[in-house]
Amino acid sequence: GLSLVVAEIKEKSPVRLVLTGAPVYYDWNRTGDKLLVHTNSGGSSRNERVMLMNITEGSQDVEKVFSHGRAPFKAPCWSPDGKHIAYIANQNAEAYVVVADSGGGNPHSMASLPVGENALVWSPDSRHIAYSTASIGGDLVFGGIKLLDIETQESKRIVTNPVQAFFFSPDAHYLAYVAVPPEMPFYQWSVFDLKTGKARKLENFLATQDESVAYHYFDQLALSHAIWSPDSREFVYAGVRLVGEPHGPLGPTPEPNLWAVPVDGSKSRSIGPGTIGFYSPANPQ
Repeated sequence: GLSLVVAEIKEKSPVRLVLTGAPVYYDWNRTGDKLLVHTNSGGSSRNERVMLMNITEGSQDVEKVFSHGRAPFKAPCWSPDGKHIAYIANQNAEAYVVVADSGGGNPHSMASLPVGENALVWSPDSRHIAYSTASIGGDLVFGGIKLLDIETQESKRIVTNPVQAFFFSPDAHYLAYVAVPPEMPFYQWSVFDLKTGKARKLENFLATQDESVAYHYFDQLALSHAIWSPDSREFVYAGVRLVGEPHGPLGPTPEPNLWAVPVDGSKSRSIGPGTIGFYSPANPQ
């Protein structure tokens, strides 16, 4: 199993074991005293739970358990404004996107999900959740993307093509996603404009191994790692940028670079050699 450990950022300070299990996915609240956790205790009981924990300087305890049993997703998460939480739970053998208030009260099953593994991410303005489902037994390729409006509780499909991962821009204007063109030996960056309702292809690329692993856990990494620049003008990735749409084996390729991709469709710029990249956060106002 895995161990979730809390450590003070001081030299030689003690560390504290919070829990063990596999998997362990989590999100801190804005004040840093509560954790949303999705974990499995392992063993014969396979006690999979989504729960809220209180974390103080001298104690830790489970405040509330939201679901028991199979939960076909990775990371539960607080809305960026701290007012709601979102997770996926099974109810009567069906999976749903559930949104509750910040303490887990007043849960609402807002979207029914097909059988499979799911991922969800909040928009930075807390108005929407982007979510999708991947078939069980495949390569964790998601069947398009749906957008859930938190106020109206209505969902609409905004991307129909298979995708590997998706990321909101900080201004909540765009959703960048890694498309998986059928029977093609490359990925494709595209962006969906939430204001116009239109998607646009940006460029084709070969991902590095590190990038591919990050895509597999993008919903957890989205809680702490930003591919978007703070001003929402561009995003970064590592790989080999392709010209056109090559078919068949590609043969020898250049060493991977970090690329900054402008959202307006202008030419990407090379930052330098690298296998994975993220932006630092914006300075606090």
